Amino acid sequence: MNQPVVQFHPNNKDMILYEDFLISFFHKNKMYNITIKEEFIYDGASIPEFAWSLIGSPFTGEYRIPALVHDAFYKCADRGIFGREDVDCIFETLMSQFGEDTTTNFIIYQAVDKFGGSSWDDGSKTRANKAEFLNIEVNDV
Repeated sequence: MNQPVVQFHPNNKDMILYEDFLISFFHKNKMYNITIKEEFIYDGASIPEFAWSLIGSPFTGEYRIPALVHDAFYKCADRGIFGREDVDCIFETLMSQFGEDTTTNFIIYQAVDKFGGSSWDDGSKTRANKAEFLNIEVNDV
């Protein structure tokens, strides 16, 4: 599996993607081919600092790539095609496919489900000017 090429943003809390990142995966009888474009800025998994010793920091663990894809969908995806529930479900699927253990997967997914609403709403406000950072191809299988 290819890894995203990233560096910390000058603000020292976000990451900048330095090369296009391509990922393909199956979800609900569809094949997704996703390209997240270079210069996309994201904040990784939204894990509170007090939980880092239990789960890991935002840019570590098997959830690192699923968090990148999730952030790209939250910030850039067409809301007429992908709803929040769809995007969160894709995140959960990717965490399982990338080998995240069941307990961590459950904890992170529950946190996203319960507390991700404000990030989803923020993405709605900025989606139009960030759409160029995400290319999504979906095919029925």
